[in-house]
Amino acid sequence: MEKLTGLTRWVCVILGFRESMYVKVEVRPESWKESCERRGVDTFEVRVREKPKGGAANIRVCEIVRQHFPHAKRLYIVSGHHSRHKIISIDEY
Repeated sequence: MEKLTGLTRWVCVILGFRESMYVKVEVRPESWKESCERRGVDTFEVRVREKPKGGAANIRVCEIVRQHFPHAKRLYIVSGHHSRHKIISIDEY
């Protein structure tokens, strides 16, 4: 999706449309070092220390990805809740 600018952006904000972006994330749980590396335009590899039990790794993945998108108003996992390959939606408005 292209970045909205000017009048189009404000119309979307007023009407309640959200400008969102989808990011593919490959997760490496139980790593000795936490990191987030960009692998492509919309692809990241995230390493977390947490075990994939009870959603702890998913929460930490969202926290780490949020650091790369500080303007994000909302960030959540769309698919891959029980998988190492996830799709995360990032809403900017």
